[in-house]
Amino acid sequence: MTINEIKRFVLKNGDILLIPLTEEKAAIGQIIYWNIEPKPLLNPLLKIVNGIYDIKTLDLSTVDISNELFPPIATGVRAAIRSGMWKIIGNLPTGSVPYPTFVSTFYRDDGTARDWWITDGDGSRSVGLKLPNEYKNCEFKVVLNPPDVVERIITGKVTFPYGDLIKYNRFTPIANSTLTSKEDKDTFTKNGSI
Repeated sequence: MTINEIKRFVLKNGDILLIPLTEEKAAIGQIIYWNIEPKPLLNPLLKIVNGIYDIKTLDLSTVDISNELFPPIATGVRAAIRSGMWKIIGNLPTGSVPYPTFVSTFYRDDGTARDWWITDGDGSRSVGLKLPNEYKNCEFKVVLNPPDVVERIITGKVTFPYGDLIKYNRFTPIANSTLTSKEDKDTFTKNGSI
């Protein structure tokens, strides 16, 4: 795609997105918290509507936009639209939507969560070393890749490692990952190269 072929568009709060899952079936998303003042911490947020729809016969007037599949998420909406992966198919009022609560943590090399934080309309604050049960249904504070959003809609699985961190306070790191080992880091520090 050349610079002249890039689609120009303006996102608006309430935009309805068609999110193809197969050639015939799609999910529906709605942009919330876009260009709202004061600017939210994650922007825009996308609400995924509960349901799978036939692309050819989809009638927005029959879709219950208020029924969420999971809590709102942050994802690369602009990139997904610009690439043609997703498409704006309408706009509906969002109504009064409270800013969702997100959870986040740093984790050790062994996959163990450290200090948990929540972020909501009031800001961010620590909630301790273990995520309290009342926050286990919240989304992880991360901007998801649009293909990961499609995968989650299809499978219901939260993107690795966030689901495991939230559920178990840890995850099992993938073996043979491309992460730099402690030995390689030490070698680099001593020699200036691996």
